[in-house]
Amino acid sequence: VGLPSGTRVEIQIVSGYYLDITITPSLNDWNQVEGKCGTYNDKQSDDFSDRNGNIVGQTDFIKSWSVRPLESLLRAKDRADILQRGYVYCSCVQDNVGHHKTECRRESFPTCQPLNWGQRKCLIKGKREASDDLEIDAPEDIDKWRNGWNETTARKKCESVLRSSKIYQLCNSLSSVNNEKNIKACVSDIKISGSDLFLDSVKGSLQTECVSELRFNASFWSNNTASESNIADAVFSLDCPKDCSSAGECIQGLCLCNQSYTGEDCSVNLDKPPVLLDISEESLCDLTKRPCTSMSLFGEGFYQSQQITCRLNEATLSGSTIVPGNTTAIEESGNLENFAEVKCPLTPITRRRRRRSTNTVHDPDVLLVSVSMNGGKSYSSSVPVLIYDSSCQSCVLLKSAITCSLRQDVCIVKGKCYDIEHKNCANMDQNNKDVVIQQRQNGLVLIVGGLIGGIFFLTVVVLVAFKLYRHKMIKRVKVIDGYGTPDFLKKPVGKY
Repeated sequence: VGLPSGTRVEIQIVSGYYLDITITPSLNDWNQVEGKCGTYNDKQSDDFSDRNGNIVGQTDFIKSWSVRPLESLLRAKDRADILQRGYVYCSCVQDNVGHHKTECRRESFPTCQPLNWGQRKCLIKGKREASDDLEIDAPEDIDKWRNGWNETTARKKCESVLRSSKIYQLCNSLSSVNNEKNIKACVSDIKISGSDLFLDSVKGSLQTECVSELRFNASFWSNNTASESNIADAVFSLDCPKDCSSAGECIQGLCLCNQSYTGEDCSVNLDKPPVLLDISEESLCDLTKRPCTSMSLFGEGFYQSQQITCRLNEATLSGSTIVPGNTTAIEESGNLENFAEVKCPLTPITRRRRRRSTNTVHDPDVLLVSVSMNGGKSYSSSVPVLIYDSSCQSCVLLKSAITCSLRQDVCIVKGKCYDIEHKNCANMDQNNKDVVIQQRQNGLVLIVGGLIGGIFFLTVVVLVAFKLYRHKMIKRVKVIDGYGTPDFLKKPVGKY
């Protein structure tokens, strides 16, 4: 992403789940911008400041700026805010005589809310939400090594990966490329995460620093077409994402992948099926909110293909255990939404639901869904999808277990559920109806009673505190002055 000031923002996906963001400021930003790592002024003395602006150590800096649960932009919450901040947009336009000029105008985001604004949750699930087998949050004591790593093994691993980069030898001599700093950052990542999950970042940092130096420093450019005399051309021709993941050749900045690999960085192995994330809240589809004709599945190993296939296997829910069914699997064509999402149709199940008798309320529909990118030759492992009606049933996902139960505050008439006080529940057995209504009323009484009791308790506390304070003041005046109670503390007599 290129900003009008010349600042460049590079965003890469690490290990299929995490974002590695590198910001390279321009010369126009010198001493003009600040952030969590201090002011852009080449002074390390102001780099580590906490949320209150106090200069602190590295450990306190990390703890201060860690994202708290209520601050996370990814938490499931209603997005009711309206974006009104103005921004300057610039475009390059051509006049009538062929000259180009820049036009900038100040605009603001639309103040009307988009369709379904505030109703959808963040769909892309992080790896840690899908599986707790890897904890990447900074531990309480970041000075301790974990999972068999130590300073020596981590540094050896980082140096090996850095030197395996194809542009290492070309960029190693540039003054702005600080390999020691990149290695230290790599070692810190291993120490904090307890894994080599972010190992590719060390090569990404090297490439970013090298390319930025060549963009800003014109002395490296030469009119000589000899490749050995033009370092800029040599580096830009090898500037491919992730060095093509060691599964392809970088040609003029583009990856030419080996036969069994694909993707912009050749990271997708065509011989392996995709990997789906485990069950999440998005795996529950409520018919009262949408028709549930399709479901999005998230994972890695997706790529553009004309043979995306979704396989649907029926299952049943026994308690919190999903039991596969004996029916023949249904295969439907899927659609690639983005690098991490495939949408699968559920229409065969919805048709079957409509054909069912409407005299009784049936259990939620459970499916085991898997995805193939090569027309069914190899499928991913399956993840469960559950379709239910929240007006009749209550379904809860706790970690990786789903439990569903029939609601107790409704009546069922011809296969449909109604609130117990609805007119359609008039023919319900009066004894059962009275029990449900009484339970609801008792719950309401408990809530109201609790509120009244809390208000009464606070009132008593305030009165006692006032009495003690008044008594203390009277006693203090008597001790100091030696006289009786002063007039301003005596109980007023007569009218105000």
